[in-house]
Amino acid sequence: MKISIILILFLLIIVNIVNAAQQDVFILILKYDKGELSTLFLNVAKGYFHEQVSQPENAYRLEVVSFDNKILYAQKFDFQLEVIFAPLPEWFDEKGNQIYIPNESETKVTINSTTQDFVIPYFDDAKKINIYENSNELKLSIDVSQFSKYEIKPISIDNKATQNKKPTQSIAFAFGIIFVILLFAYLIVHRHRFYEKRFLR
Repeated sequence: MKISIILILFLLIIVNIVNAAQQDVFILILKYDKGELSTLFLNVAKGYFHEQVSQPENAYRLEVVSFDNKILYAQKFDFQLEVIFAPLPEWFDEKGNQIYIPNESETKVTINSTTQDFVIPYFDDAKKINIYENSNELKLSIDVSQFSKYEIKPISIDNKATQNKKPTQSIAFAFGIIFVILLFAYLIVHRHRFYEKRFLR
């Protein structure tokens, strides 16, 4: 009975830690149609943001811009407009050796319309998301002010709120991890006693 209660508590702690690790993110879906961009979907949700390690050089650029025109976040991306076909069975003999070398037009095609999904970190003071071509031409500006929690306050108040928010979340997360480690240690040390009480009665 005691072991069951401990396991339930442990699962509840794990769930809380996972939820604490999540953050608010923008979910954005862009549509590309013959060079023109439009927004298919935009919302704010709980999720996980992972910074892209490698980004294309000569490509589009996405920027999250604040109410005071500061760039809060930026990333480069491109639309996948080339579709590569799978090799056809008749290109190989019975032993699996390739007997036919196709030309480029037989292996891939360029499409005119596609979509691109984004998970972008959320900012309280985000006003818009701008999309630029590699020539630095603004192709699309998306208003995200409806999701903003921005208020005009003295700079000193904003700084204190920003400084106090992050340490509080970090401390709570650290305490959760420490508690889980201690709970594991407790279970390992006392597991023999639980088995003895249960099976040697």
